[in-house]
Amino acid sequence: MKIENTFIQKQQIIHKEPKKELEIKDTVTLSKSPISEKVLIIAHRGSSKLAPENTMASFKEAYKHGATAIELDTHRTKDGYLVIIHDDTLDRTTNGHGKVGDFTLKELKELDAGSWFGPEFKGEKIPTLEEVLQWAKGKVKVDIEVKNSSQYPGIEKDILKLVEEKDLKDDVFITSFDKSVSENIKDMAPEIKTGLLISPDLLVKALKIGTAGGLIAGLAGSLIGGAGALLAAGMTLAGGGMGFLVSKEIGERISLKGSLEEKADIILPYWALIGSTFVRKAHEKNKEVYSYTANSPKLVNKLANKTGVDGIITDTPEKFLEGYFF
Repeated sequence: MKIENTFIQKQQIIHKEPKKELEIKDTVTLSKSPISEKVLIIAHRGSSKLAPENTMASFKEAYKHGATAIELDTHRTKDGYLVIIHDDTLDRTTNGHGKVGDFTLKELKELDAGSWFGPEFKGEKIPTLEEVLQWAKGKVKVDIEVKNSSQYPGIEKDILKLVEEKDLKDDVFITSFDKSVSENIKDMAPEIKTGLLISPDLLVKALKIGTAGGLIAGLAGSLIGGAGALLAAGMTLAGGGMGFLVSKEIGERISLKGSLEEKADIILPYWALIGSTFVRKAHEKNKEVYSYTANSPKLVNKLANKTGVDGIITDTPEKFLEGYFF
């Protein structure tokens, strides 16, 4: 989808004509309003389309464009420091090789975490959680994701220690796909916000099974009924479509089942799982709903204005944070 105004023109509109409406192709015309009045836009690994993910360069880009929150991933070094990197191995985003936990902080700081993204980021380092929290204080909220509690036993305690030292209890939330992380945090520090991430895997599996089953049922029905080739094709497609719709409903319910009963303050489903009914039920239980990972203006608009989510995690915060919401 193309936006008729260029990025530079948008900036001019923002500063000169704050009430003017913006035309977006293949969507309705929307009145512009401050993003901060809609939802919390959370920069996924920073502005990860403009700078190497999970680096200070990426976090600073997100802040420069107006982000009010950043998301990052934590791992622990061989000598006990918490560092920011997505994978548990170094190979994809640095010039190093092997598992993060097999190296000391000093060894990790000697690696280049930027050249893979572009030559202008050569020499970018893997940051520590302490460095990021110190920089973020007074600037942005921080979504600290823990990949797996059992991978680094006691990591929740290490995180809480840093959060307390930096006096950031009101400005962080700790998230994970592992529900034991929320449970552990709440046992140690009930005042810290936690979030449970919901995987779309069950939805995808349901869609595959349901759609395939529908196609087979449609084809079988046409053959039994002695339908001609054209009618058989239509019945097969209709069966597949029906199977898709039914399995989508079932997959969403299975994926989200029980999530509102968990200890977490925030539920973070994949965006395709979220509907306004779920958000309403979450709010009734005093829980917030953040979606991941939405990158198009059309999708962000739908999530914020139709489903009513409280936050949106995105790889492209720069699209939505120039002061106005599409």
